[in-house]
Amino acid sequence: MAGRSHMPRQPENFRGSRDGPRLVVNRGPGPLPIHPSALEEEFQMQHREMKRTVVENRLIINDNTHLQRELTAANDEIHRLGQVIHKLQAEKDAHVRELIERGLKLEADLHASEPLRAEVLHLRAEVQKMNALRQDLSAQVQSLTQDINHLQAENQQLIAMRDDTDMMRKDLIEARRAYEYEKKANEKLVEKRLAMEENLISMAREIEKLRVEQLNTQRRTRAPGELSLSPLINYYYFLLMSMCWVIVVLKNSGKQIGITPSYICIDDWAYGLLNRSHETRYRNDAFADGYGRSWAHHDKYGSLRH
Repeated sequence: MAGRSHMPRQPENFRGSRDGPRLVVNRGPGPLPIHPSALEEEFQMQHREMKRTVVENRLIINDNTHLQRELTAANDEIHRLGQVIHKLQAEKDAHVRELIERGLKLEADLHASEPLRAEVLHLRAEVQKMNALRQDLSAQVQSLTQDINHLQAENQQLIAMRDDTDMMRKDLIEARRAYEYEKKANEKLVEKRLAMEENLISMAREIEKLRVEQLNTQRRTRAPGELSLSPLINYYYFLLMSMCWVIVVLKNSGKQIGITPSYICIDDWAYGLLNRSHETRYRNDAFADGYGRSWAHHDKYGSLRH
């Protein structure tokens, strides 16, 4: 493209066969001999002109090649632009068709929406009614909210009462647990007392039996009024009195904790023995069956046989 304004180069003093000076042989009417130096000069001049012509031809060929390349590039650019123009034209036509179709669709929708205006007006009236109903419901909700707040306040009181009830229930459970524990402990204590009473009853029977035997023996061997007990029987008698004290203490402790078994009946005899009552002493009928009146309800085996 840059070589389009380029003009072919011409030599400044280019002279062809017609423009150059004529040879010497043509100047005269007759043939004249040519000087060799003139011929040599003429040949050198023509040689230089030929070289210059060759150079100019090469430059012209190069310019022609460059122009052909630029022409090819311009043709390619024109072809590409033609394709782009066709593509843009197709896109423009498609866009125009799309706009036309959209306009037709909008127009159809507009015509179709004409029947909806009445429904829209009806819906607006319904909306107004719903707004009025919403206001009414809002007033009811406020009233219900106040009632709920009042009920929540009452529920707080009920929660406090429920907590108190739970605390009382826990205290009752703990008290019941403690009562059950004490009851079991007291039952064990009662069992121990029963065992001790049974042992004491058996020991008392043995002591009574020994006393009766000793008194009968002394009565046979000694005179009346000289009867006395042996130290061993006195020791057993002292041991029996000590155990009676233990029974009395256990009975008092059982009364303090609220348990007084109805089947414990040796305590009356123990009190009588400690107080030296006449019921525990030997009377005229003491030797009839071997026991006093206080032991009648403990006698499970009948009277002793002598």
